[in-house]
Amino acid sequence: MKSRLTRRNFLKTGFLLAAAVLFKGTINFLTGSTQGDITRQDFFEKEKLFSGANIILGRQGLVWLVKDEKGFYALDRRCSHLGCLVQWDEEQKRFICPCHHSKYGPDGRVLAGPASHPMVPVKLRADRKGNLIADTTTVVSKEQRFNFN
Repeated sequence: MKSRLTRRNFLKTGFLLAAAVLFKGTINFLTGSTQGDITRQDFFEKEKLFSGANIILGRQGLVWLVKDEKGFYALDRRCSHLGCLVQWDEEQKRFICPCHHSKYGPDGRVLAGPASHPMVPVKLRADRKGNLIADTTTVVSKEQRFNFN
């Protein structure tokens, strides 16, 4: 016996699939879960660390590396408002979110909202060659600096 696909069954199946996808997306958004293997580390080549620039974007585009008189620190690039990727504005000397225009100082503190929390400082470590690796899964104190000593 042949199964016949009726318009009603087609629409019901389509609705159920759409609802399942929407439900899964909502759960992922609320829990921060994603599919696939997402890189959670960023990389800074040793040669670029001492090139004269005080603010460097990591190779993966996940982290901003900042150099000040106390050493190096890394800031997660995601805006604390809704997670857009902030850009460095060299002219204004501040980070700016392209989505809702939150502004952050070079130290990650909020200068203008809608963001109400600072950018997140993340752990830095050096590999054997002296390159820096930032780990976005490990939050550190905003005062913590990395120095090559």
